[in-house]
Amino acid sequence: MLWNGVKMSSRGGNVYRLAELLDNIKNKIINEFEGINQNLAEKLAVNAIIFNDLKNDRQKDINFDLEQMTRLNGDSGVYIQYTFARINALINKINIEYIENIDISLLNGEQRKILLNISYFIMILQSCCKSYKAHILAQYILGICKKFNNFYSNSDKIINMDTEQKKSNLIFLKVLKIFFEKVFEILNMPKIEKI
Repeated sequence: MLWNGVKMSSRGGNVYRLAELLDNIKNKIINEFEGINQNLAEKLAVNAIIFNDLKNDRQKDINFDLEQMTRLNGDSGVYIQYTFARINALINKINIEYIENIDISLLNGEQRKILLNISYFIMILQSCCKSYKAHILAQYILGICKKFNNFYSNSDKIINMDTEQKKSNLIFLKVLKIFFEKVFEILNMPKIEKI
């Protein structure tokens, strides 16, 4: 275990208690994100710690770096929660109550690639179980987050489309939401619907 690249050692007095780590991450989140409440900051801090631990191969060093652990656009639990919150916000903005006769051919190529990647979920879980390596799942969800955020930033706004396209986009987003919820459950990470 490393703290900002320096090996922690109880004999050398160079240790960081979990409660201290949680408080420091929570305070950093409160300082960086305007208007965030204590409860939400604590959930994000817990996610940051869990994900930082699980994203690394257990045979390698784990580095606790507050900057990296709280990034909104990096390999962090905060980034994953931010992506999940974005998906929820888009679902709420589409605002279609009843969906029938969806034309999935209206999904674009990037959306199809993301759904194809999600279809590997069971194989990823099997690989984690066989190898006893949780970092495989953690890296997998990071990849999905990056693909989704890239799609979102480089495409037409999916909430401003005609009704038929909105329907297919809503189904796409709901599939993503279910996927994220399952991953959070498996990784024992509290889910945060809104940031």
